[in-house]
Amino acid sequence: MFVDARPVTASDAVTRPSVLRAASPGDVVLGSGNVTSGPVPDLLIRRPDGTLLILEPDGRGGARGYRCADGFDDVMLIGVADITGDGYAGLVGLTDSGEVVVFPHTGVFWPQDPSAAFGGPVVLAECIRGSGI
Repeated sequence: MFVDARPVTASDAVTRPSVLRAASPGDVVLGSGNVTSGPVPDLLIRRPDGTLLILEPDGRGGARGYRCADGFDDVMLIGVADITGDGYAGLVGLTDSGEVVVFPHTGVFWPQDPSAAFGGPVVLAECIRGSGI
């Protein structure tokens, strides 16, 4: 194992982080993954009203935003994962009723219809409230 014990200097920084888009109060970054098939992983954001946004970084510090879904305000926990192993990011959530649901990526992304990126929902499991399972 190699340990570099020298002090870190300003010249060690790769680049300064840049702001892709100002977030609104209550916005939650769900995660990143390949949704648009671009060269850089996309960011998925849930707004307080349940709207899902895809931010597609342009590689120059900016991003293009796509509104891809509504109605996710009733999903308690949600994350981004390649559920099917196809290399595309899908969504995973836990509903108020205790169901673990997935919205797999459909394998296509159309900027004119971003909602086509996700299918589902598909129930993976049901939790029994109060059981700890």
